[in-house]
Amino acid sequence: MLRIYGRLLRASIRSRMQYKWNFIISNLMIGLLLLVDFLGITVLLWKFTDIQGWTLYELGLIFGCATISEAMFRMFASEIHEFERYILQGEFDSLLIRPISPLMLLLSRNIDIGRLGQLGQGMLVCGYSLIQLVRQGQDVTSILMWLPIIIMGGAFICFSLSLIVATFSFWMGRISDLQVFLFYAPMNASKYPISLYTGWLKTLFFTLMPIAFVNYTALSYLLDKGGNWIQVLISPFVALVFLGAAISFWNFGIRHYHSTGN
Repeated sequence: MLRIYGRLLRASIRSRMQYKWNFIISNLMIGLLLLVDFLGITVLLWKFTDIQGWTLYELGLIFGCATISEAMFRMFASEIHEFERYILQGEFDSLLIRPISPLMLLLSRNIDIGRLGQLGQGMLVCGYSLIQLVRQGQDVTSILMWLPIIIMGGAFICFSLSLIVATFSFWMGRISDLQVFLFYAPMNASKYPISLYTGWLKTLFFTLMPIAFVNYTALSYLLDKGGNWIQVLISPFVALVFLGAAISFWNFGIRHYHSTGN
């Protein structure tokens, strides 16, 4: 699979660079549009010192980590996010006759390097926030040690959530409206501390839509917001369990899929 991804990455870069300026401008626009979200919080914190105990740079770290996780998912599993067209256009049938798992085929079909802008924006916000936390006297050694695991776990949760939404396409066909409520809204919510949300949303984000484990549970402990070390360890565990549940639901959907035919 690593060789396949390597070839796809080179092919994707070559194809995108045929239209170099379009590639550069689109990545810059994605990065700038996403940066606007964080700038809104920045402007608010210029007037207030913190939001429920979270400073600007602590919020920046949560925002940056969630952005990187989502960018990694969108880059390497873009076909999952765009899955409804496989059902609506009858393309999924062709994947079922291959000797390889349909899910693996989808993952190896495309690498969306157009997400480099989002990835770069997340890394910029994350890196700048860490530097400022160090200047404020915060010890970030533990954060740096756990950060790769937190980001990877977050990417798995993004992937799992999108895979669950994609599976509904087997019965519903078009799922673009469903994605708004079951993917985009939760992913935007994950870019801020879960403690800021109302009670029923907190329950939802810790259970059925476990976006609290994208970064919040681990970082809240590492940033001295309370809790204990179990919060750090449980996040990757929840990510793997949620991934297993998503794949099981996907396989269930395939077993009940009725070919569109032609």
